[in-house]
Amino acid sequence: MPSAWAASVIALWAFSIFLTFLVLGLYRQVAALSLSPARRAAQSQGLPLGTTAPSFSLPDQRGREISFPPEPDGLVSLLVFGSPTCAPCGSLAEELRSSPPVDARLVFVASEDQEANQEFAAEHEAWYPVLTDGEGHPIRGSYKVDSTPFVYVVDSENVIRARGIASTANGVQALRGAVGARKKHRVQFSARG
Repeated sequence: MPSAWAASVIALWAFSIFLTFLVLGLYRQVAALSLSPARRAAQSQGLPLGTTAPSFSLPDQRGREISFPPEPDGLVSLLVFGSPTCAPCGSLAEELRSSPPVDARLVFVASEDQEANQEFAAEHEAWYPVLTDGEGHPIRGSYKVDSTPFVYVVDSENVIRARGIASTANGVQALRGAVGARKKHRVQFSARG
Protein backbone atom coordinates (compact mmCIF):
# COMPACT_ATOMS: atom_id res chain seq x y z
CA MET A 1 0.00 0.00 0.00
CA PRO A 2 2.73 2.56 0.88
CA SER A 3 4.45 2.02 -2.48
CA ALA A 4 1.17 2.69 -4.31
CA TRP A 5 0.71 5.82 -2.20
CA ALA A 6 4.24 7.03 -2.98
CA ALA A 7 3.77 6.33 -6.68
CA SER A 8 0.54 8.33 -6.79
CA VAL A 9 2.14 11.29 -4.95
CA ILE A 10 5.07 11.25 -7.37
CA ALA A 11 2.72 11.05 -10.36
CA LEU A 12 0.65 13.93 -8.99
CA TRP A 13 3.75 16.10 -8.49
CA ALA A 14 5.01 15.25 -11.99
CA PHE A 15 1.62 16.14 -13.48
CA SER A 16 1.56 19.43 -11.51
CA ILE A 17 5.02 20.36 -12.78
CA PHE A 18 3.97 19.48 -16.34
CA LEU A 19 0.85 21.70 -16.06
CA THR A 20 2.93 24.56 -14.65
CA PHE A 21 5.29 24.45 -17.64
CA LEU A 22 2.35 24.16 -20.03
CA VAL A 23 0.63 27.24 -18.56
CA LEU A 24 3.87 29.24 -18.61
CA GLY A 25 4.48 28.22 -22.22
CA LEU A 26 0.97 29.26 -23.25
CA TYR A 27 1.31 32.55 -21.40
CA ARG A 28 4.55 33.22 -23.27
CA GLN A 29 2.91 32.44 -26.62
CA VAL A 30 -0.05 34.73 -25.93
CA ALA A 31 2.32 37.54 -24.94
CA ALA A 32 4.39 36.96 -28.09
CA LEU A 33 1.27 37.07 -30.28
CA SER A 34 0.00 40.27 -28.73
CA LEU A 35 3.32 41.96 -29.44
CA SER A 36 3.98 40.32 -32.80
CA PRO A 37 4.98 42.47 -35.78
CA ALA A 38 2.10 40.98 -37.78
CA ARG A 39 -0.43 42.12 -35.18
CA ARG A 40 1.12 45.59 -34.95
CA ALA A 41 1.14 45.83 -38.75
CA ALA A 42 -2.53 44.78 -38.94
CA GLN A 43 -3.45 47.45 -36.41
CA SER A 44 -1.45 50.15 -38.15
CA GLN A 45 -2.40 49.40 -41.74
CA GLY A 46 -4.86 51.54 -43.59
CA LEU A 47 -5.42 55.23 -43.96
CA PRO A 48 -5.65 57.32 -40.80
CA LEU A 49 -9.05 57.99 -39.28
CA GLY A 50 -10.43 61.37 -40.29
CA THR A 51 -8.88 61.10 -43.75
CA THR A 52 -11.00 61.73 -46.84
CA ALA A 53 -11.54 58.40 -48.61
CA PRO A 54 -9.85 58.34 -52.04
CA SER A 55 -12.27 58.39 -54.98
CA PHE A 56 -12.26 55.65 -57.60
CA SER A 57 -14.33 53.96 -60.31
CA LEU A 58 -14.18 50.20 -60.91
CA PRO A 59 -16.26 47.61 -62.77
CA ASP A 60 -18.62 45.45 -60.70
CA GLN A 61 -19.58 41.79 -61.21
CA ARG A 62 -22.12 42.80 -63.89
CA GLY A 63 -19.63 44.96 -65.80
CA ARG A 64 -21.13 48.28 -64.66
CA GLU A 65 -18.73 51.06 -63.69
CA ILE A 66 -19.29 51.94 -60.02
CA SER A 67 -17.92 55.16 -58.54
CA PHE A 68 -16.91 55.62 -54.93
CA PRO A 69 -17.85 57.67 -53.05
CA PRO A 70 -21.43 57.69 -54.29
CA GLU A 71 -23.62 60.78 -54.39
CA PRO A 72 -24.30 61.96 -50.81
CA ASP A 73 -27.50 60.40 -49.47
CA GLY A 74 -26.86 60.31 -45.72
CA LEU A 75 -25.84 56.64 -45.68
CA VAL A 76 -22.62 55.30 -44.23
CA SER A 77 -20.51 53.20 -46.60
CA LEU A 78 -18.88 49.94 -45.56
CA LEU A 79 -15.94 49.50 -47.91
CA VAL A 80 -14.71 45.89 -47.66
CA PHE A 81 -11.41 44.86 -49.24
CA GLY A 82 -11.17 41.14 -49.90
CA SER A 83 -10.31 38.40 -52.32
CA PRO A 84 -12.14 35.37 -53.71
CA THR A 85 -9.16 33.24 -52.61
CA CYS A 86 -9.36 34.47 -48.99
CA ALA A 87 -11.34 31.96 -46.85
CA PRO A 88 -12.36 34.54 -44.21
CA CYS A 89 -13.56 36.82 -47.02
CA GLY A 90 -15.84 34.04 -48.27
CA SER A 91 -17.21 33.49 -44.77
CA LEU A 92 -17.81 37.21 -44.39
CA ALA A 93 -19.58 37.33 -47.77
CA GLU A 94 -21.88 34.49 -46.65
CA GLU A 95 -22.73 36.29 -43.41
CA LEU A 96 -23.37 39.57 -45.23
CA ARG A 97 -25.66 37.78 -47.68
CA SER A 98 -27.83 36.38 -44.92
CA SER A 99 -27.56 39.37 -42.60
CA PRO A 100 -27.14 42.56 -44.67
CA PRO A 101 -26.64 45.98 -43.09
CA VAL A 102 -29.95 47.82 -42.98
CA ASP A 103 -28.87 51.46 -43.06
CA ALA A 104 -25.50 51.36 -44.77
CA ARG A 105 -24.15 50.91 -48.26
CA LEU A 106 -21.82 47.93 -48.75
CA VAL A 107 -19.10 47.89 -51.40
CA PHE A 108 -16.72 44.93 -51.79
CA VAL A 109 -13.40 45.62 -53.56
CA ALA A 110 -11.91 42.31 -54.71
CA SER A 111 -8.31 41.80 -55.74
CA GLU A 112 -8.66 39.07 -58.35
CA ASP A 113 -9.57 39.24 -62.04
CA GLN A 114 -13.08 40.06 -63.27
CA GLU A 115 -13.99 36.40 -63.93
CA ALA A 116 -12.93 35.21 -60.45
CA ASN A 117 -14.80 38.11 -58.86
CA GLN A 118 -17.94 37.29 -60.88
CA GLU A 119 -17.76 33.67 -59.69
CA PHE A 120 -17.25 34.86 -56.10
CA ALA A 121 -20.27 37.18 -56.34
CA ALA A 122 -22.44 34.42 -57.83
CA GLU A 123 -21.29 31.79 -55.31
CA HIS A 124 -22.10 34.06 -52.37
CA GLU A 125 -25.21 35.60 -53.98
CA ALA A 126 -23.77 39.07 -53.50
CA TRP A 127 -26.54 41.68 -53.54
CA TYR A 128 -23.86 44.39 -53.19
CA PRO A 129 -21.33 45.42 -55.84
CA VAL A 130 -18.19 43.29 -56.01
CA LEU A 131 -15.66 45.54 -57.72
CA THR A 132 -12.55 44.38 -59.56
CA ASP A 133 -9.47 46.28 -58.42
CA GLY A 134 -7.45 45.23 -61.44
CA GLU A 135 -3.85 44.36 -62.07
CA GLY A 136 -1.48 45.66 -59.42
CA HIS A 137 -4.43 46.47 -57.12
CA PRO A 138 -4.13 50.27 -57.33
CA ILE A 139 -7.19 50.96 -55.15
CA ARG A 140 -6.09 48.53 -52.46
CA GLY A 141 -2.71 50.28 -52.56
CA SER A 142 -4.21 53.77 -52.31
CA TYR A 143 -6.15 52.64 -49.23
CA LYS A 144 -2.98 51.01 -47.78
CA VAL A 145 -4.58 47.60 -47.29
CA ASP A 146 -2.11 44.77 -46.71
CA SER A 147 -4.38 41.97 -45.49
CA THR A 148 -7.99 40.95 -46.00
CA PRO A 149 -10.79 41.15 -45.17
CA PHE A 150 -10.19 44.80 -44.28
CA VAL A 151 -13.11 47.16 -43.74
CA TYR A 152 -13.41 50.93 -43.81
CA VAL A 153 -16.43 52.74 -42.41
CA VAL A 154 -16.85 55.91 -44.47
CA ASP A 155 -19.43 58.49 -43.39
CA SER A 156 -21.78 60.38 -45.69
CA GLU A 157 -19.22 63.22 -45.99
CA ASN A 158 -16.67 60.69 -47.36
CA VAL A 159 -14.51 60.72 -44.22
CA ILE A 160 -12.99 57.50 -42.84
CA ARG A 161 -14.44 57.00 -39.36
CA ALA A 162 -13.31 53.43 -38.56
CA ARG A 163 -11.11 50.76 -40.10
CA GLY A 164 -9.79 47.33 -39.33
CA ILE A 165 -9.71 43.64 -40.09
CA ALA A 166 -13.19 42.16 -39.77
CA SER A 167 -13.82 38.57 -40.83
CA THR A 168 -17.42 38.37 -39.58
CA ALA A 169 -20.56 40.47 -39.86
CA ASN A 170 -20.23 41.06 -36.11
CA GLY A 171 -16.74 42.43 -36.70
CA VAL A 172 -18.07 44.79 -39.36
CA GLN A 173 -20.87 45.82 -37.01
CA ALA A 174 -18.37 46.44 -34.21
CA LEU A 175 -16.37 48.75 -36.47
CA ARG A 176 -19.56 50.52 -37.49
CA GLY A 177 -20.66 50.61 -33.84
CA ALA A 178 -17.50 52.53 -32.95
CA VAL A 179 -18.76 55.24 -35.26
CA GLY A 180 -22.34 54.78 -34.00
CA ALA A 181 -21.20 55.67 -30.50
CA ARG A 182 -20.10 59.06 -31.82
CA LYS A 183 -22.95 59.48 -34.28
CA LYS A 184 -26.66 59.02 -33.88
CA HIS A 185 -27.09 56.33 -36.56
CA ARG A 186 -26.04 52.70 -36.16
CA VAL A 187 -25.83 49.98 -38.75
CA GLN A 188 -28.12 47.10 -37.93
CA PHE A 189 -28.09 43.74 -39.65
CA SER A 190 -31.34 42.17 -40.70
CA ALA A 191 -32.16 38.48 -40.40
CA ARG A 192 -32.51 37.69 -44.07
CA GLY A 193 -32.52 34.04 -44.95
